[in-house]
Amino acid sequence: MKLKTKIHLYTSISLLILLILVHTAVYLIFSSALTSKDAARLADETDNIAEALHAAETEGVALQDMLQAYLPANGMVRVVNGDQKAVMTMTKEKGYKDFPLSFHSGETSDVRKHDGKLFAEAAVPVIWTDGQVVSLQLVERLENTEESLFLLKIILIAASAAVCIASFFAGSLLARHIINPIRRLMMTMKDIQREKAFKTISLEGQSHDELYQMGLTFNEMAMMLKEHYDKQQQFVQDASHELKTPLTIIESYSSLMKRWGAKKPEVLEESIEAIHSEAVHMKKLTNQLLALAKSHKGLELDLKTIDLIKVSRAVMQTLQPAYQRDILLETDKESLLVTADEERIKQLLTILLDNAIKYSEKAIVMSAGTRNGRPFLSVRDEGIGIPEEHIPHLFERFYRADEARNRKTGGTGLGLSIAKQIADEHGIELSVKSKPGQGTAVTIQFREQNGGGR
Repeated sequence: MKLKTKIHLYTSISLLILLILVHTAVYLIFSSALTSKDAARLADETDNIAEALHAAETEGVALQDMLQAYLPANGMVRVVNGDQKAVMTMTKEKGYKDFPLSFHSGETSDVRKHDGKLFAEAAVPVIWTDGQVVSLQLVERLENTEESLFLLKIILIAASAAVCIASFFAGSLLARHIINPIRRLMMTMKDIQREKAFKTISLEGQSHDELYQMGLTFNEMAMMLKEHYDKQQQFVQDASHELKTPLTIIESYSSLMKRWGAKKPEVLEESIEAIHSEAVHMKKLTNQLLALAKSHKGLELDLKTIDLIKVSRAVMQTLQPAYQRDILLETDKESLLVTADEERIKQLLTILLDNAIKYSEKAIVMSAGTRNGRPFLSVRDEGIGIPEEHIPHLFERFYRADEARNRKTGGTGLGLSIAKQIADEHGIELSVKSKPGQGTAVTIQFREQNGGGR
């Protein structure tokens, strides 16, 4: 069964049951009120007749004449003795002759049905002319009450039918209102499966309810999946492109070695050197690709309080002998404490210093201190600089401002992407300022300072 049909049936049946219960309760309450009122009225009239009988005996008035005066137009007056026999019966309707007869020793009033008709009956004990106690009974047909109850029944049934019909169409509209966004969502998902392309659903003109939130969440998820898919495709294409060049070089030099390596030592030496260089480059590229692949799951950080000055000097002491380049540290602080993963921060600084060394022949300057109470580290070089239009793309994977120059320096285009990942995991702001021919400055600024700096 479709969800629309379920909603329609559930709302209609629930409303019908509710109407039946409410209208039944209304009918019973109204019926009870009317019949109770009729029974009380008839009991009062019976008491009046009993008093009149007592007065008639005193004044010598014929009892039959007195009872005739109190006889209702559509009722019956009857006197029943203790032997369950009618001593006297007065009525204008023949139908009362077979009305159930019973003796009541006390005052009673009730409403009953006889032959499908509604009657009110009241009885009161009196002393008859022969001295025995008899039951004076007054019975009256409740035609007005029957008509009122019948009219009420018709009104309630008509109201129920009208409400059910209205609820049927209202339920259809409600079901359509609920199902349409879900149907659009299903159609969009089928289109995505069929066309292999990410799509979103239109949310214009919808109220901001749960269905709107569902559509909004779906659109956000679709855009996120599209973004990840596009990045994955770009990543595969870029990785294939990066690996194609070293593999082509290795293949070419291998072929050259097969043809001339045994005869020409210089060719052999050149080929081995080229193959080794490309193998090292591929190893570095592969390691960085693996690092970026793991970064999708988030880095596992060992956060603790570290001294940025001490970490910077440790990185300097490692890189200076390796690159045979001068790296200077400018700071007015003896220590600069932050909460971070020491090894990741060293990796971040190594990437920034490695880039600065590649594109600058002069000394590299590191600056450390605080700005607006927040610790920072800056790596500055006086190299070739970066054109302004390339700066927003520097942290994208495999992006290179100068393809030939990056290839010459052995760069893979992944270092700054890894640096950005480390910075993001720490909540560090990473900014770049550069001018062509004047150099580049990359600054990392932490969120807060721990324990102050000296």
